[in-house]
Amino acid sequence: MYYLNTNTQFILFQDTLNSHIYVDKSLLIKKISPLIRTDGKYICITRPRRFGKTVNANMLGAYYCKAHNSHVLFDHLTIAGEKIYEDYINRYNVIHIDFSVFPDFCDSYDTYLKGIIKNLREDLLANHQPPLQVGV
Repeated sequence: MYYLNTNTQFILFQDTLNSHIYVDKSLLIKKISPLIRTDGKYICITRPRRFGKTVNANMLGAYYCKAHNSHVLFDHLTIAGEKIYEDYINRYNVIHIDFSVFPDFCDSYDTYLKGIIKNLREDLLANHQPPLQVGV
């Protein structure tokens, strides 16, 4: 798998939890979860540089991704005490794409995006789901 249900966000969030300084922002999950499958499901979280956008995205991906049992990461965080905790943990397919990494083999963003779409289609087919109809 390239992008679908990888262990990347699990590992990155685990590394964050192992850091000397970690501020528990897991209640963000309580705010986001009720928006799943509603008109408000598209969320843009903007913050200044170095204010935790990537950490929060990794936390959300690690929590929702059904590829791994994330209880080991979340059972000791504040979200574990909330009644919605078990309702959403490890229940969804998660796509993780890091657009800040530009592979050496790419000579343009067009090539880069085409590669992402190709790999994502392969992931979806391997997961027995129809490929996205995405044009480039």
